[in-house]
Amino acid sequence: MVLAGMLAAKVLPVWRRRGIGSALLRWGEDRLSQTAARMRAEGSLPLETPCRFSLEVYHTEKARVTLLEKTAMPLSAPSM
Repeated sequence: MVLAGMLAAKVLPVWRRRGIGSALLRWGEDRLSQTAARMRAEGSLPLETPCRFSLEVYHTEKARVTLLEKTAMPLSAPSM
């Protein structure tokens, strides 16, 4: 069992480079952590269950790739 979280969001080009994308990433990670903590406290998620935050980014999305590289998010090619 794995608790997985996914954030689907885009920042419009005119609003980029203002920290909005980074804030969305931090919010998504924090939200997953909060959800996992609540579920563990309720007993609905075993303590040893890993939690993963994933994003889907294509190599053509240069702004997203740059953002994730700056935040040290691990990048991997999508599986087909």
